[in-house]
Amino acid sequence: MTKRTRKVGVTGKYGTRYGASLRKQVKKMEVTQHARYTCTFCGKDTVKRTAVGIWKCRACKKVIAGGAWTVSTTAAATVRSTVRRLREMTEALALALAHNNEHRARFARSNSTMTSELKPSKLGTKSYWDQVYNTEVENFETDGDEGEVWFGEETVEKMLEWTLSNIPPVNNPSILDIGTGNGIMAVTLAENGYDASRIIGIDYSEPSIKLARSVASGRGYPAIRYIVTDFVNETAPHVSEDKVDGKWDVLLDKGTYDAIALAEKNEDGTSLAAKYPSRVAEALKPGGLFLITSCNFTEEELKSNFGASQLGLEYQYVYD
Repeated sequence: MTKRTRKVGVTGKYGTRYGASLRKQVKKMEVTQHARYTCTFCGKDTVKRTAVGIWKCRACKKVIAGGAWTVSTTAAATVRSTVRRLREMTEALALALAHNNEHRARFARSNSTMTSELKPSKLGTKSYWDQVYNTEVENFETDGDEGEVWFGEETVEKMLEWTLSNIPPVNNPSILDIGTGNGIMAVTLAENGYDASRIIGIDYSEPSIKLARSVASGRGYPAIRYIVTDFVNETAPHVSEDKVDGKWDVLLDKGTYDAIALAEKNEDGTSLAAKYPSRVAEALKPGGLFLITSCNFTEEELKSNFGASQLGLEYQYVYD
């Protein structure tokens, strides 16, 4: 495939639906403890319910039948921390909804092109994410809490499904998870057959990388590499130390572009978000795939932001 056939996949318009889901989750957790499920096969608190309703242990990979897990609870401090994180996620989604509604209204009143600039927020600062992940590292070290999955596990499952369909493990692709957070996306790929040694998660927050490494090791995938780097301002890492091109078969973004778009502009008036699409194009191999999940941008805005002819990216909508 040629450079012109690199694809941008977009998963869904999560705005209103997911925002409502988060608000309900916050309300529920304010009055109940955060349940954790212990696998009776391996004894680890890693039993999760997948998007299709199957209970599965992420540690030993066994599908869990009824009665094969027990319920424990986390400390009250962890519950409070989780509620706080969910409130902040809801705040970010509320901002995204306001942004999208404003621009839809403006677009409806005129034939002008929509602008995709967002008002700066603390969610666009490194200090905010350092604080978040320092807390989550403490929680993990105290009781094994892996932290919140941005956009939820349903989104992870959808991104996994898309990746499996478009470039399955048999192709042995190199995969870069941009803004890895707690590293769950990378671990999920390894759990589903992708070569862990060809997966790298990056984040500009050092505490995030510390947490991601701990989570991956705890789930049995220490071969996944997690690297502290600023994707927008630094060169993308290489899949292996003996390669120098820095090109990837697959790039994944689960909310990272959203956060970057909430950052303050540079002194010269340029934005980090404006640089992001070209960095994606530079890091992709010809024929490579870039999958992005966003709640801050409409489909039309993503088409516009990543559709410049010089980037060589071909747009493809994935999920509604």
